[in-house]
Amino acid sequence: MIWTRRTFVSALSAAAVVAPKFSSVAVAEAPSGSFRAFVGASDGTVMAYRVSDGAWRQDGAAVVAASPRGLALHPTLPVLYATDAVDGHGDRPRGSVAAFRVTGSGLAAMNVEGMALSATAPSHLSVVDDVLLVSSAGGGAYNAFGLAEDGALLPVASALKQIGSGPHVLQEKAHPHASVAGELGAYASDFGSDRVNHLVFTEGIASVASRVSLPAGSGPGHLVLAGSHLVVASRLSAGLTVLPVDQTSGRLEAAVHALPVALAECGPLAVNGSGNRIYLAGVDHAGETVVASFGLSSGGRLRALQSVTVAGAGRPEQMVLAGKELLLAGAGGVSRIPVFAGRLGEGALVLPKAGAVSLVVG
Repeated sequence: MIWTRRTFVSALSAAAVVAPKFSSVAVAEAPSGSFRAFVGASDGTVMAYRVSDGAWRQDGAAVVAASPRGLALHPTLPVLYATDAVDGHGDRPRGSVAAFRVTGSGLAAMNVEGMALSATAPSHLSVVDDVLLVSSAGGGAYNAFGLAEDGALLPVASALKQIGSGPHVLQEKAHPHASVAGELGAYASDFGSDRVNHLVFTEGIASVASRVSLPAGSGPGHLVLAGSHLVVASRLSAGLTVLPVDQTSGRLEAAVHALPVALAECGPLAVNGSGNRIYLAGVDHAGETVVASFGLSSGGRLRALQSVTVAGAGRPEQMVLAGKELLLAGAGGVSRIPVFAGRLGEGALVLPKAGAVSLVVG
């Protein structure tokens, strides 16, 4: 197989753990309640939806975001943030980020244009206290924007440049990928240098408080906080790694478990409310989209439980747990995978939207 910068497929040893796969599992209870969902697409739009008992209804007109690979909701305010994962903004080689007010009838831009970043190709966003953290792969930097009282982006961002590389052809330089907010800072992966960083903020300026290096050539990507542990999905070596998080300082500690998985590529992660069930979406060696579940013990040990194939989903980009269902954004649109009593049901496409690249609910 020929590797390119747009291809994230890796070979896996025969010793990889394989969760039993089911094509269909009976689900006794349908999803209940209503929520709003926001979907970014490769056509340069972000759309709001109202979801009720599994039915999706468009909420207002689409708003423009050049390449919204990252979306994030403010934790307490009706504000949605979106990346413009482009190579140029304002005649300079950099991406941008925009803020949208969430109204009763959709989305409304809060700024005339997006706020410029120090780097290109922003991919993920996290809101930490009064800061919006942006991971940008193109320039190898994390950018931090201060947030006004109404959630608007303040005009000047601070940049935390990363350096480093890995042994793989895709790891020529630092490549900040994903991030997740915690109570004591944020946790962010660096695909290019095989590191996971614990970031803290002082007056809106980010610094590295602690970091852990994964085995060379791992390519850490998506991550989730699960209680006192951080679970990291590696894209090049196809596996999950569990890092303890000190509950007093937030510092990362050395890995307590690494579990290979039988996938060609690991994608997004989700976690249940109890922090003892991890969900991973990826692509298997036959090119099919798969969602797998894993048990996570209090000591940080993972155990493969189950996997299901999700027909028509396409390459997975983002996944969230919304009540009793997993929602997966991928090349084919948004798919729903029911979850009942810890079991994954049969996945199905619920929102055909070509090139869905990001998804948040709230």
